[in-house]
Amino acid sequence: MEEQLKYVCDEKRHLICVPYSIENLHRMAGELDIKRCWFHKNHYDIPKQRVEEIKKKCKVVDAKNIVEIIRHPEYAETIISDIVPRIGAKPKNQVLPEHEKLKWDGYSTAHQL
Repeated sequence: MEEQLKYVCDEKRHLICVPYSIENLHRMAGELDIKRCWFHKNHYDIPKQRVEEIKKKCKVVDAKNIVEIIRHPEYAETIISDIVPRIGAKPKNQVLPEHEKLKWDGYSTAHQL
């Protein structure tokens, strides 16, 4: 059984999915009936005439979130989570657990001593 894809887009019409992979991007396009010509290297563009329809099916995030998911797909769930904001945008005065502080500072848990 294939894993359920979560659709993620930004306000600039960039569209990806979580879990992120090129294979999953093409599967997502098939599920959303988006033509392959809308594929651009590491994401799909949402056809202009379908923006509102497709955005209703997506988690809408900042364009920087899209880039972070593409660069670090292992953090995709954390990046799109409603509980923890995306990497690089820690809100003021938010207290984070120690393992999350490492992510905000650009380190993965693998860098812990």
